[in-house]
Amino acid sequence: MQKWQIAIRMLDALHKRLLREGSLTLTLRVRPKAGRSEIRSVDPDGTLRVDVKALPEDGEANAQVIEVLADAFGVARSTIAILSGHRGRTKIMRIGDPPRSLARCTPIC
Repeated sequence: MQKWQIAIRMLDALHKRLLREGSLTLTLRVRPKAGRSEIRSVDPDGTLRVDVKALPEDGEANAQVIEVLADAFGVARSTIAILSGHRGRTKIMRIGDPPRSLARCTPIC
């Protein structure tokens, strides 16, 4: 099985889990200043590798990461929040309704 086929299967499984549970917490490794904005691959440990065209300045790359995830999972951008890694390449993000204890986390967009 090709690497891209594994990534598609893992993304499909994550999408089904989001639909079943209502929320999903993901670890991402972001590469800014890429040629195009997309989910590049999924590591064996479940980390999503995401490329974004935007520069890592003024939250532009974070906003584009949220757009990529919203498109990939078919959700509104307002349901995606960065839990940690606002200024780094490794991020922990939540898709779906955040629990009350996470209401203070900063959604971008």
